[in-house]
Amino acid sequence: MHLAEQILAQIETTLTGLATTGANVSRARAYNLATTPALTIAQGTDAVLDEGRNLTHVTRSLSVLITSHVKATTNLETELNQIRTEIFAALMADISQGLAFVITTELVEDQEPDIESTQEQPTARQLQIWRIIYRHSGTSTEALS
Repeated sequence: MHLAEQILAQIETTLTGLATTGANVSRARAYNLATTPALTIAQGTDAVLDEGRNLTHVTRSLSVLITSHVKATTNLETELNQIRTEIFAALMADISQGLAFVITTELVEDQEPDIESTQEQPTARQLQIWRIIYRHSGTSTEALS
């Protein structure tokens, strides 16, 4: 299994059970708003870092896209901000994500909330972009260096 897949699975595990979103966490690019608040996790770019490449290992920067989804009659941004607070605390509690090959975890940005208020119960979503720096073997994306 590619090490990026292990990282995404670990992040899903870490974020499952937050006070705001509970078990409503899935690996997906889209989410059915039947159950909110919720999180979706998707893989972004997985770039090779030039300074981290040699014969023994390759260092990469994996972008992890975490989208918060909420549906409420009031305080959408307040709810999104609480979710962001919980995500940050959970992911920064262990910057290696409990994985020996992860070097660090960094928040890149919180994008502007996307609020749809034309419905009876307004919805909103907000994307967070995280960067996970990790290293694998120079000969396999499935092995540690």
